[in-house]
Parts: sequence; C-alpha cells; structure tokens
Amino acid sequence: QGVLFTDARCSDQSLDYFILRTKEDGDGEFDYGNINASDLDVPVARDWTGPMVSIQITRLRCGSVILSLSAFHCLMDAQSAAHFMNAWASGGKTP
Repeated sequence: QGVLFTDARCSDQSLDYFILRTKEDGDGEFDYGNINASDLDVPVARDWTGPMVSIQITRLRCGSVILSLSAFHCLMDAQSAAHFMNAWASGGKTP
C-alpha cells in the first residue's frame, strides 16, 4: 500500500538506446559513467498527494531490465535506496 509499481515493456528498444557505448562503432562497453547525462526528470506532485514510493521495471527487447525508483526522502535516503537496488539485483540473496 502506498507504492506505485509498474511493470513496463519496451519491446522495440535494447539497452543501447538508453546507454551509449564507449566507442562510436557500438563495439565498446556501455558508458555507465555518463548514464545520467540524459534529462529523464519527471515532475512530481509536492503536496503529498501522490505515491510515497514509485518503482518501475522496464523490460527491454534484448532481455535487459531497467529498475527505476523514486521515493520521498523521509522514507528512503540514498543508502537505503542503494541497499534496496542491490538486494533486488541479487534476487534477495544478501549476506
């Protein structure tokens, strides 16, 4: 309750569409250092009427998955968000 969860599919794009490669010919590694270079800001209501936490999983054509997380800071700080993402990525198998 209070969490907006979306399971989306982007069947016409692969991860290359969202994250550039280090070489222009497409043979390089993904350029994770510049992953936030694009403007993907989404305006949110600041009057406490929206969901407290929003999670979206986007499944791409290549089989990759993008996890998006948004939460009010009073519920989740950067450390707890990183812990959640690591736990999710490990399938819940944490030490």
